[in-house]
Amino acid sequence: MKNPRKFIQQQTNQMLSKSTERLGQFKQFLFAPNLITFVISVVVGNSFGSTIKALVNLVFGLFDFTRLWLFSTQHTLYYNRFTQPLSEFASSLLTTVLIATIVFFTIRFINETLIVDPVNKWGYN
Repeated sequence: MKNPRKFIQQQTNQMLSKSTERLGQFKQFLFAPNLITFVISVVVGNSFGSTIKALVNLVFGLFDFTRLWLFSTQHTLYYNRFTQPLSEFASSLLTTVLIATIVFFTIRFINETLIVDPVNKWGYN
């Protein structure tokens, strides 16, 4: 090896060129509309699924509350049979709304700051 400094510089330039190219490919992959659609579907869908489960628990809690009140000998009101599922539903609904809000503003931030080409911008401007 006659000139180690030149060899090291060539290797460094080659490595920087490849990493810049790969970073561009990763950015293209990351902001692909199909991937973003999938991620939004999974995140918001999972949260929405939890909300639906909490709603079902609320409905059955209301049935249980009514059943115990109608058919118990002293007509005792077991409020916890209804209030606990109501609290879980309210919490889950609020979580879903907050997640959807965060996803909306994240997509908006990506479109306004990170994606320069208007053709590549994705939804919800």
